[in-house]
Amino acid sequence: MNRKKANIKDVAKKAGISPSTVSNYINNTIPISKKTSKRIEEAIKELNYIPDNIARGLRLGKTRSIGIIFAEIADPFYSSILNGIEEIAAKNGYSVLIACNNYDAKREKEQTKNLLSNNITGLVFGPGGMDEDIIGLTLKAGIPFVTVDRKISDKNIFSVEIDNFKSFYEATTYLIKKGHKDIYLFSEPIIMGTLKDRFDGYKKALIDNGIKLDKKRYIFNKSLQMNRADGGYEIMQSILKNNIRPDAVITTADSIAIGAMKAAIDHGLGIPEDISFIGNNNSYLSKYMNPSLTTIRQPKIDLGRTAMKLLVDLIDKKQPLNNHIFLETKLIERESVSKRI
Repeated sequence: MNRKKANIKDVAKKAGISPSTVSNYINNTIPISKKTSKRIEEAIKELNYIPDNIARGLRLGKTRSIGIIFAEIADPFYSSILNGIEEIAAKNGYSVLIACNNYDAKREKEQTKNLLSNNITGLVFGPGGMDEDIIGLTLKAGIPFVTVDRKISDKNIFSVEIDNFKSFYEATTYLIKKGHKDIYLFSEPIIMGTLKDRFDGYKKALIDNGIKLDKKRYIFNKSLQMNRADGGYEIMQSILKNNIRPDAVITTADSIAIGAMKAAIDHGLGIPEDISFIGNNNSYLSKYMNPSLTTIRQPKIDLGRTAMKLLVDLIDKKQPLNNHIFLETKLIERESVSKRI
């Protein structure tokens, strides 16, 4: 238990070479022969040597740490993106520092400042806000950064996104083709460009199909930011208590739809006979619901993987082919939508 932690000199002595050769092998600064590399690897394994990445990074001016800023991480959608980021970061020898701001723009700015002051190598801004001040801070620091699942109009900012407008246009059109006209939208407040795109896609589908827009059908509620299932349940309860029964409900997250479905069932309504539901993001629970939930599949893990691969290229000073990368979504048809005559 008290055995001294091995250092680079111990590895060099064990392998019968100089400490500088071991350093060059670890940092990949100059080519090392296969024979020498094998001796170093065997010494590292035998001594259980673990390189001090933080100390080495400080000497080199880089910590090999990636800062990650998300609005939240509890929801499976966000945690799946994080898993994708961490997977590629680890494969490339980077550790991650995660900050969560709960949709607080002021906290996001402070988190950005703190991460930049910690000598990080790169930044990933996940779903959430991000204003021009934060972009300016990061650009001024000269730190490579990528945004993931954020609406980015600046052509100079590197981003990985999905087409939220298209996905909600197609989902709403699907409901209309099934004979639904009184279609409600349950959404978080429109504080992010991605949410606005979903709302715009929903409205455009209604307009294109000759259905009059009605503000009473757009439900924007802050409770849907964090406690989505509870929020969906309460909102659906409130609607039904007022003797209003929509043909269908489309939501910005599966958990919102799941809560709303429970409220409908508690009111003695059948799904999808009385009300149809469509969720968003194809969470692992959606297919296990009874009835199973029709939803929009988003490439959650691939969003994270692609963003981190893009960031690694930027760190390595490789010019990506595209500044804005779009990944495809797909409507997953299950049992929660009926066909109306």
